[in-house]
Formats: sequence, C-alpha cells, structure tokens
Amino acid sequence: MIWLFISLGRRHEARGLPRRVVSSLPNLRGEALIFIGANMFGTGVSRVLDPEAVAGLLNIAAWPDLAKPLALAMFIIVIAGIGLHPVVLVILVGTVLPPEVFGMPPVVMALVMLGTWGLSTTSSPFSGTTLVVARLTGENSFRLAWRRAPLYTLTGGLVVAVVATAYWKLGSP
Repeated sequence: MIWLFISLGRRHEARGLPRRVVSSLPNLRGEALIFIGANMFGTGVSRVLDPEAVAGLLNIAAWPDLAKPLALAMFIIVIAGIGLHPVVLVILVGTVLPPEVFGMPPVVMALVMLGTWGLSTTSSPFSGTTLVVARLTGENSFRLAWRRAPLYTLTGGLVVAVVATAYWKLGSP
C-alpha cells in the first residue's frame, strides 16, 4: 500500500515500466538458465532415489516431533549455502521424503519447505536472487551468500521452524 501511494505521484515513470521490464529480461538469461537447470537436475535425481530406502536410512519417524521441522529447515538452508540450488532441494525433499515419511502434516511440511526455500535463496551463491544482487552491487555472489546472509538466513530458518511447529502442535485442526 505504501508503495502504491508513493508511486501515484510518479505516473510519468509508470507509463514506461512495462517496456523497461520487457527490455531488461535478456539480462536475466543466466539466472533463468540456472533455475531451469536446477529444476531438471532436481527432477532427474529425485527419479533415481528410492523414497523407502532414503526414509529407512534416515529413520525420520523415530525423531522427536519438535526436531523434525527444525532439522528440515536447517538441512535446506545449510545445503543451499554449500551451493546446491534451493529448487533442487525442495524438489528432492518433496519427492523423496513426503510428509508421511516425516510424520508431519502436509501443510506443516509445505510451510517449512516454502519458508526455507525463500530464505535459502539468499544463502546459496547460485540462486537467482544472489546472482542478481551480486550483479547489481558488484559484489561476489559467494561473499554475499557466505558472509552477509548466514545470520539472517539461519535466524529466519529458526523462526520458520518454530512457527511451523507451533502451528502443528497448537493450531492445526
């Protein structure tokens, strides 16, 4: 709402916005290619892994309920920080480790995955968000992801896990 109020006084700039957006799309082809590649890679790897074997190996059903959302959140954030694209992680976890394996309601698992996917785009040196910010600021994407983002990302992951757990244990129907 604030943005809308401020932009009303700038109608002369808004007229050319669609043209500027479309003309800037070719500058994002590298980020788009990484996103498409991550989708293909995640889908391919998820087809190779056996969900039952992975579930048996991790024995997630035996974990305490309170640890499950936190472990999932930290796994996605840390592995994205190492360099695996967040899209790959969400596809793999969602396909290979469905909510039944985690023993969590689907809504809770979706909340954790979506929240940490969004957060991990700042901690992955290969995510489109980090690459665009690196290009705009002239700073290295690894420095942005590994030096500037960890406190924000890990704290956000903790908040996501706590909110998801609270919803699961206190508020879900």
